[in-house]
Amino acid sequence: MKFTALIILFISLSSCDLVRLINTSEQKDESKEAIDRFLSKRKYHFDYSFQNIDSTALLLADETYRINDSNVNYSYIQMRIYDSIGEFYSGYSQCMGSFNKRKFIDSFPPSKNTYPFLNADLNFENELDLIHMDSLTPSDVLEKSKKYDYIIVVYWTMWTNYFSKHVLHEVSKIKEKYPDEVFVILVNTAIEKSKRTKY
Repeated sequence: MKFTALIILFISLSSCDLVRLINTSEQKDESKEAIDRFLSKRKYHFDYSFQNIDSTALLLADETYRINDSNVNYSYIQMRIYDSIGEFYSGYSQCMGSFNKRKFIDSFPPSKNTYPFLNADLNFENELDLIHMDSLTPSDVLEKSKKYDYIIVVYWTMWTNYFSKHVLHEVSKIKEKYPDEVFVILVNTAIEKSKRTKY
C-alpha cells in the first residue's frame, strides 16, 4: 500500500525532493482526534479545521471544483485563495507553480500564482460544497468569512509529512501575522477508500 501511494505521489510531485518523498507514510484514514492532536502540537494558526468524507472528496475531481482546468495529476495538497467577496484570487497545488519554495507566500497581499491552468471560475461559496461540517453550516462559515480580506482553504494530510507541514506552516505564519485580514480553513483529505490518482 505504501509503495502504491509513493508511486502516485512521485508522479504528482515530480518536481519535489525525492528524499522528502520517501519519508511519506502509508496512505490511510486519519481520525478527528489524531488530526486535532497534530494541529495543536504544532500550534498552527487557523480558523476552522474539517475532515473530508468520500462524497465531498470526490467533488475535488469535478470540473466545477478542481483547482486546475487541464488534465494534470491529482494533488492531495492544495491551497485556494479567495478575495473578500469570495471570488478566486489564486491557488497552488503540487506541480502547479512554486508550491515547493521555502516561502511560496512571500508577500501580503499574497502574490498571484501565474501557472497557466488555474481554474479561475472557482468561488468560495462552491468551495463549501467540498467540506464536511458536523456542527456548522456552510452559511455560518460563509457569513464569518465576509469579515476578512482573504480566505485561504488548505487541503492536506498527515501522511504526506513534509509536504503538508510546509504548507500548513507557511499559511499559519500568514494567519498569525494578519489575524484580522486572513480567514483560514484546513481540510484533511486522507480517505483511503477514494482511489484518486488524476482529475
